[in-house]
Amino acid sequence: MDPTAHGQRRWEAAAAAVALLLYLHTVGYGWVFDDQMEVVLNPFIRSWSTLPQILSTTVWTGSGMETYLYRPLAQVSFLLNHAVSGLEPWSYHLVNVLLHAGVSVLVVRLGRALGLPLAAAGLAGIVFALHPVHVEVVAAVHGRKDLLATLFALGFVLAHLRARSSGGWWHWAAPAALVAAILSKETGFVAPALALVVDAARSGGPRAVLRDGHARRLLGVYAVVVGALWMVRVSVAGAAGVPETAFWDNPLVQANPWVRLGTALVVLGRGVGTLVLPLTLSPDYSYEAIPLVRGAGDPRLILTLALAGLAGWLTWRARHARPWMAAAALWYLLALFPGSNLLVTVGTLYGDRLLYLPSVAFALLVGWALHPRTPRVRPLAWALAAAVGLGYGLRTLQYTAAWTDDVSLFRWAVQAVPASTKAHHKLGEEYLRAGRVGEALEALNRAVAIAPDNVWAGTTRRQAVERAAREYRAVLDAPLQAVLPTDPHVLHALGQILRGRGDAAGAQRVLLTALARDPGMALAAEELAVLYLQEGETREAARLLEEALRADPDLVTPWYTLGQVRRALGDGAGARQALERFIAGAGDRYPREVARARALLEGR
Repeated sequence: MDPTAHGQRRWEAAAAAVALLLYLHTVGYGWVFDDQMEVVLNPFIRSWSTLPQILSTTVWTGSGMETYLYRPLAQVSFLLNHAVSGLEPWSYHLVNVLLHAGVSVLVVRLGRALGLPLAAAGLAGIVFALHPVHVEVVAAVHGRKDLLATLFALGFVLAHLRARSSGGWWHWAAPAALVAAILSKETGFVAPALALVVDAARSGGPRAVLRDGHARRLLGVYAVVVGALWMVRVSVAGAAGVPETAFWDNPLVQANPWVRLGTALVVLGRGVGTLVLPLTLSPDYSYEAIPLVRGAGDPRLILTLALAGLAGWLTWRARHARPWMAAAALWYLLALFPGSNLLVTVGTLYGDRLLYLPSVAFALLVGWALHPRTPRVRPLAWALAAAVGLGYGLRTLQYTAAWTDDVSLFRWAVQAVPASTKAHHKLGEEYLRAGRVGEALEALNRAVAIAPDNVWAGTTRRQAVERAAREYRAVLDAPLQAVLPTDPHVLHALGQILRGRGDAAGAQRVLLTALARDPGMALAAEELAVLYLQEGETREAARLLEEALRADPDLVTPWYTLGQVRRALGDGAGARQALERFIAGAGDRYPREVARARALLEGR
């Protein structure tokens, strides 16, 4: 046996083994997040008789929701899982783990196809298997689409290279893999461009590829496949992108082209940063987890452009000695493009899952950087590789623990991206579903504070308040005599209801009890301050508002009320300071209050 081929098989086995060992425990996990819509509530995946519906409808149609997403192959794979284990999730998770191991093997093969040294390609496969940015794709069943699209995209690129060199049945295998990649997820549409990039790196540039009649015929076949499947997708989904994306999921839906471009560039840089140092990982990056780029002076944009310029210069310098580096850079950009929001609007501003196919390029670069080049540096190189692998592996194990259930997942999310209204909303939903009303109210209050116009979070908060009212009806009927609950967030909700009913004495007792339970509960202090203000106790209202802002400086609305209170006290300078703080913090939120604050500052 060829020693090189034997060595490659050993590296491939190592990459697969790392992927299996790292994720095998997820086979015991349950359903999380979008698994409900894609699998649990989807009757189409329960019988082969519904295969025509799967092939002719969008991905969540079976669960009662139109999404403009056409990914039938992932649903067909769920059909196979259902035939094995019904709605028991273990087989679904097992297939995800096996697919990730398979992709890791193909990364090794792609590295070798690009001419990387054997150790570099092998380390690339292991880095890919280990990287924590892949946790969502592997640990959640709904990540299946990314796994399949990447598996078949890599398979297509490798099959294309074999079709160019060997011909034969590879001429059929390559288009078949392309069809499978596109039917798994929209990222599959860029696979022919990826194949051209890799082929050009091996053949001396794109011109050398395009001068070859055999290559042109293959590319022509791929163009026909892409065109035909694009028409199928548009005819089924009705649109190229996701035009009905909610602003709270992706704030770029209302952005002008310059904001869209600047934000896309910052998101590109963020993705690279996450791959290098995966400190922030989350299932959600909706409003306002990543603020939009509003101008050319945004430091995030300046840093991204500077680093992109440096990377471009280094790649250009290395284009002759290491053409695979240019191929890797183009791979990353092309693979990221479908989800970039530049051409069409997609369902999210950013997502770790969107990095699964692009991260192949990163793994190749890291594998090359870590592999030992000379005997002298070999011990140091292997020590560094072990340190990087250990760091990524531990982070992966830490993050996979968050995917055991929805409460754990969204508790992680609100810690990772505390400015995301959706993360707090989803956590509140899960707490409410579990009957943990106080914790639900806490999370939902934060969701609404971040985005007051988020009607979904507002609706869920009303449901939580109604549940608290039902459970503590005795408090609402006799607030001065009833035994009060211990949870300060429940007390705050009950106090709001009582104040709305005009029961000032009852509301005061309930809200004071909430503050006694939690002296730092700014929302209760704000509510009580409004009550005092209505009763003419202006100085006490000012004291409570100031305490609320010390307890939670991120709150916005207390500054508005404090401005009014200080005006009533004759403190013009203090009122101006409070109203200016409110306007600065409110941004696009609270438009009526902002207009009123501006009018007060202008003396109208």
